[in-house]
Amino acid sequence: MLACRPVEDRHPFPDAVQREIEQHRLRAMGRARGRVLDLGSPAGRVRLAAVINGGDPTERYDTVVSGGDLTRFPDLVGALRAAVAMLVPGGQVEVVEPVNHVCRGHTLLATLWSRHRAVAGRHVERDVPAAMRAVGLTLGDLERVDVPTVVWPLRQLVHVRARIVPSMASMGHERAGAVA
Repeated sequence: MLACRPVEDRHPFPDAVQREIEQHRLRAMGRARGRVLDLGSPAGRVRLAAVINGGDPTERYDTVVSGGDLTRFPDLVGALRAAVAMLVPGGQVEVVEPVNHVCRGHTLLATLWSRHRAVAGRHVERDVPAAMRAVGLTLGDLERVDVPTVVWPLRQLVHVRARIVPSMASMGHERAGAVA
């Protein structure tokens, strides 16, 4: 049994959110070059979880793509470190994820919505760009997307394309082994 298991649920995000994520994910997949690890597939998430749990990243990818799939992992930084460890030098990560909101009453709203079926068990409300920087990724394109949904934690998405700087690639590989 894995120490880190991605949440595997059957219900997607609400329709408006799912459509927006899928549109951006397809754009990311269209730009991807070389070998691609798509975290939208259960097999991709299992590969990532194995590296999070200390497995050796035997396969290397040019691009890792996530369309809302990092919300399935409780430790965002750990998941991103594992993704970096699976990249070839100069590889890229492209993600479309819900992000945290900064406003009055944010904590109260997030708490109220945390049990809603659209977000229950998912890890939303995180600072995705900061986590990407923390693992040595250099941010390129960053787009914030407002989604018309009543589900507060899913009202804003971020679409980020980041690249591993070749000199940082070895750091990512060393860090990934230390993640438990």
